[in-house]
Amino acid sequence: MEMCLGKSARHLWIITCILVACAVPPRVHHPGPAPVAEALDRSKAIDLYLGGRTLAPIEGIWVWDNNQYEVAIVRNTSETNPEYQYLGLVTDTQQSNWRRGEVKLLLKETASPGVLTGTYLMGNKSRHGTTFFLTNPNLIELSLPSGFYGSQERLFLIRIFPKGQTPEGTTARGEGSAGTGFFVAPEVLATNFHIVADATRITLRIRGTEVKGEVLLQDPQNDLALIKLASSADLLVTATLKASTLCLPLGDPDKVKAGDRVYALGFPLSGVLGSSISVSEGLVNNTVGLQDDPRMFQVSVPIQPGSSGSPLFDPNGEVVGIITSTLNNKFLFATQGVVPQNVNFAIKTSYLRSMLALVPGGTCPASERSAGVALTPRDLQERFSGAVVRVEVAR
Repeated sequence: MEMCLGKSARHLWIITCILVACAVPPRVHHPGPAPVAEALDRSKAIDLYLGGRTLAPIEGIWVWDNNQYEVAIVRNTSETNPEYQYLGLVTDTQQSNWRRGEVKLLLKETASPGVLTGTYLMGNKSRHGTTFFLTNPNLIELSLPSGFYGSQERLFLIRIFPKGQTPEGTTARGEGSAGTGFFVAPEVLATNFHIVADATRITLRIRGTEVKGEVLLQDPQNDLALIKLASSADLLVTATLKASTLCLPLGDPDKVKAGDRVYALGFPLSGVLGSSISVSEGLVNNTVGLQDDPRMFQVSVPIQPGSSGSPLFDPNGEVVGIITSTLNNKFLFATQGVVPQNVNFAIKTSYLRSMLALVPGGTCPASERSAGVALTPRDLQERFSGAVVRVEVAR
């Protein structure tokens, strides 16, 4: 081609090629979904895209729960992929085939607050469509394909910027949430990971006594966490709690079948419905969860805010699951045009047993089992309510 051009034309062609090859995107506040020319790290992302302005709830710096990626989720005002309102740009990674500045996430808003749809670029950079749930101001939950037979893996992204602030720029200190936990070992309670994620203070209300808690172990993939009682200056209170604490007996979730009756003890909407423990009753609708997730039960036990972490009992009084989530009615109505009725999920206790195997110190006395006699909801509340605790979290 060059031989067909005159001298001046050749010079112009060479200069044009150099400009095209070396062109650097202009320094703007909202990048397009292409790798940025310079390596993008956390401080640069904050300086260019996030600092000094009011952020949308999804914007900020997020890190994967397995620490494989860190991304800056920022507004997308480029002309590329304009249907996506936000981009997730890699600011750090443990994967050698990914570079800082590359697009990891493409997100678009839905009619439901806290729910976004979009595209997740897998480790090999293949694209996977999924839904992003902003389950609290500092936690994003999504599902990705894992292995064969259509199995799904739950992934959590944890906010690390803005730290100590809500996305709208107001302080989050004192902002809190509440859930339920129950004793499974001496001075150790089980609850959901999403309840205690990013907690600055954990308060346990145990039989009228307020005790501080600390995260002992966490399993974000299965939405489980273990909390231990923090050392108390009141030795008498601590000794009394130790002496009077019973652990709930764990059952075998593999023996549970669809149609079995189940019960939950917890603190749903305790600021509205009352501060005492509540008992709920329902059925196991399915022995698998959303998209055939084998870790979950689908149950019809009514779920309210504060129910998360509640023990799910079989009629023998053994815990076979931990209440963890409910189907988002607003999202299903917006995307499918239907309003699901009482579709809730519990993680099976087999995953809790794996965590307990890592806890030293043996076991505490188990609550009385029913010896094969089916218990009524009243029996469950009377026998086991002392081992179920309200968990309050400040962020």
